[in-house]
Amino acid sequence: MDIHPAANCIRLMTEDEYTALRDDIALRGLLQPIVLCGGKILDGRNRHKACVELGIGPATTTYMDDDPVGYVKSMNVKRRHLTKYELVVEALKDEPDIKERAKEQQKRKPESVSQNSVKQKPIDTQKELATKAGVSHDTVAKVKAIEAKADPKTKRAIIDGDITINAAYKKVAPHVGHNSGESEWYTPQKYIDAARLVMGEIDCDPATTEAVNKRIKARKLYTQERTGLGKVWGTTVFMNPPYKQPLVSEFCNAFADKYEGGEIVQGIVLINNITETDIGQRLLNLCSAACFPNERVKFLDINGKPGAPLQGQMIIYFGPAGMTFRSVFKEFGTCLAAK
Repeated sequence: MDIHPAANCIRLMTEDEYTALRDDIALRGLLQPIVLCGGKILDGRNRHKACVELGIGPATTTYMDDDPVGYVKSMNVKRRHLTKYELVVEALKDEPDIKERAKEQQKRKPESVSQNSVKQKPIDTQKELATKAGVSHDTVAKVKAIEAKADPKTKRAIIDGDITINAAYKKVAPHVGHNSGESEWYTPQKYIDAARLVMGEIDCDPATTEAVNKRIKARKLYTQERTGLGKVWGTTVFMNPPYKQPLVSEFCNAFADKYEGGEIVQGIVLINNITETDIGQRLLNLCSAACFPNERVKFLDINGKPGAPLQGQMIIYFGPAGMTFRSVFKEFGTCLAAK
């Protein structure tokens, strides 16, 4: 019997899982009928295979609705043989649709941002994915990193229970939480004041220190000891990422993911003028406006002393108040509207 394409949105059982199922069917019979859609197996590929091997004529029923993929996920995603890792992987298949809904929500926001509109709850991709999988935001972020960077052997080991999600994540991201002091450079006050003028209150600075936050006054902060990667940031974010690879790319990609996913409603990123890089292109393609300062930003070291940067910077705004951003930041240099 042919398999319906929608059935493939859920993986087949492993050999051990299948053997246990077949033995149980041999002992107790088929307890749940095979579900067909258009004469093809929609749910019950493993049960059907076991029945064929055992010489049992399986009972069938027909799915008559119009959402076969949703049905398969509903019937299978919570079954016991799916590990926490696999639950997240299955949930991640819905990420593009959630991000698209978040983008449509952002398009409906007005140019001028009132305090009330900023605080309206946006579509939060990470939260929806975590809810679908029944795990934390942190677990979703770790599984995404593992899916992107780990080899198939490591992924299989997680499913088989030979290695934990946390252990696998440490293998693919050993640098997280261990950035050195030389990557820590902090933003001069005038740029912070301008950012607050544009965005109002700042929910989060994901790469800072307790001392620096006395100036930034973010409600939530993360430090090199308590990394912001994999955490919830909030709707309004100011970020001056660590100036060391691969941390700078990881923080900027995290920002972009959160903005695309709807967690961040508006934010400002202050970064080196890396327009030729993949991350620079990604940020510029997502932003609403950008400022290219007419002088190099003299960042402060951990003792508050200004440094001597070797290259220029760009200040990028994301959100509905692009016109306000350009009006405020034009004193620092050339400001351009991105969209």
